[in-house]
Amino acid sequence: MQSQVFTGIMMPFLYGALSGAVEPVGASLTILAASFVFPLLPYLLSFAAGDMVYVVVEELIPEMSDSA
Repeated sequence: MQSQVFTGIMMPFLYGALSGAVEPVGASLTILAASFVFPLLPYLLSFAAGDMVYVVVEELIPEMSDSA
């Protein structure tokens, strides 16, 4: 009975805690990468804006003209 309670209640909690344990590692890598990416940030943001314009032109404008 005791092992069923442990596997039924504690295992999901343990899995959740372990999945959150990698967050500090990811945050540290992000902080380190930010110093290298910062000079490229204007170009990367421009690329992201261009992608968004492409999505709007490719997806939303044809749907708008088809419904009329």
